[in-house]
Amino acid sequence: MAKLFKLKVSSPAGILFEDEVLQVEIKTKTGYMALLADHTPIISSFLPSICYIRDLKNNRVSSIINEGIFQFKSNTLTIFTNFFSFTDKINPNIFDEMQQQIDKAIKSKSYNDEKIFEDLQFKLQENINKLKKLVDK
Repeated sequence: MAKLFKLKVSSPAGILFEDEVLQVEIKTKTGYMALLADHTPIISSFLPSICYIRDLKNNRVSSIINEGIFQFKSNTLTIFTNFFSFTDKINPNIFDEMQQQIDKAIKSKSYNDEKIFEDLQFKLQENINKLKKLVDK
């Protein structure tokens, strides 16, 4: 039997997923990276994409994940992101809720530099649009 490692997906709101897995495929800026047990320690960033997880029964399960960073160390893969959902369990209304949260956060802050404000607004909207496209595939 293949060796397992621990996968932990964390967000500012708390732990979104935690379990033993066989493999994780995550999209970095240079392409998909497959991580297996005993992988060399690594820290990297990843893009909004579909993340594939091989479960204990060797099923390849897909999830939607926003950008963030991950660390593999001591047979534990920790993923830090603000959005993670298995594709078969995703709630289509989540993007409307995300948009409302972003709008509320932007309205509650005051920015002295209009360019920073516009850049932030554009980046957040771009991330939501990327996640929506992944769900629509």
